[in-house]
Amino acid sequence: MGLSLLEKRMLIDGARGAIKDYLERGTLEEASSPAQDLSKALREVRGVFVTLYQAGKPRGCMGMPSAVLPLWQACRFCALNAACRDPRFPPLAVEDLAGITFEIALIGEPRPFEEVSQIRGGTCGLILQKGFRREVFMPGAFQEIAGGREEVASSLRDTVAIDAEGADARETWMVFEVERWNEEDL
Repeated sequence: MGLSLLEKRMLIDGARGAIKDYLERGTLEEASSPAQDLSKALREVRGVFVTLYQAGKPRGCMGMPSAVLPLWQACRFCALNAACRDPRFPPLAVEDLAGITFEIALIGEPRPFEEVSQIRGGTCGLILQKGFRREVFMPGAFQEIAGGREEVASSLRDTVAIDAEGADARETWMVFEVERWNEEDL
């Protein structure tokens, strides 16, 4: 998955710029660099999550576990949603942006989750899909859960209200690789 430091910085700058444009102008301006001038890696269609932190604590997180947009656009879109549409937090104000740091997580192609050894390295996440609902668990959400696949699945299932679709809905678990970096590390 590896991106260069410059590409990582460009994604963070683009995410910050998208939020700034929206908060100051009420619109999301297109990036100043046309997509064809971006590296092949930044134009690749990828899954991504953007997490915002304020004073070291989460302030918003949104993502796309499925690859549906070019990476540079997906980062901007997810950053804006994390800032303004994460239901767990009030929308950011322009004056909040200076104290926000960014973390970006690139999502690898999901594959079936079959055994707990797939997730024990701390670099994998899980997706639970049941009916029309989908929950995403990033690395760290389940590292302390002891036992095998069924114990991990049961414990995570208990943390979300996914049975709203009906207890009989088909349940699917997927695992995905995650490469993440924080703005402060660049």
